[in-house]
Amino acid sequence: DKMAVVDTFEMKNVKNDILDIAVSCADPELLQPFTLLSWNTGGNNYNGGSGSNTRGYLVEIDGTINFPLLGKIKGLTRRELTQLLQDKLIKGDYIKDPIVTVRFQNFRILVLGEVVRPGSYNISSERVTLFEALSLAGDLTIYGSRNRVAVIRETDGERTILYHDLRSRDIFNSPDFFLQQNDMIYVEPNRIKAEARTSLPISEHGYL
Repeated sequence: DKMAVVDTFEMKNVKNDILDIAVSCADPELLQPFTLLSWNTGGNNYNGGSGSNTRGYLVEIDGTINFPLLGKIKGLTRRELTQLLQDKLIKGDYIKDPIVTVRFQNFRILVLGEVVRPGSYNISSERVTLFEALSLAGDLTIYGSRNRVAVIRETDGERTILYHDLRSRDIFNSPDFFLQQNDMIYVEPNRIKAEARTSLPISEHGYL
């Protein structure tokens, strides 16, 4: 009895995200005004030979980026921001055939607890599942609890912790199944390791 997963996930742009935005078109000369502004406002790179310019943009506290000539632009998601930039470039008669791509430069997750390789991982894609994150960390150790995997997420200054059972189908419906940037995954030790810890001999000073 197979279960279909409806993929409606899309990463939101939040403050302090760094976005890599590339604009391309058939005529590289049309990109020169953006190039001049980018060098004057932060030394961003321009590749005239390929007809594209790429720069890193910081998402401000109000969710906007400051784009050359167009000013402040606010797109709640990568797809929305891409469409807004393309529309404004065309309507402003800057570029008639722009191709805009937006990617996250600082998509990072932290995997801790009973995994083979705990640590921080930079993600090249803006979409990664909980299973994929655990795979990056080498999967659970033999002491990892498959029914107590937590995703710790901070949104607008509030931290939430949601526990998952990797053996349950319900995990596919979890709001944390697709990870957000800066999520922390923590795999709790199973009962075997927990019991082993409590049974270790303790010295009179309280140390092992």
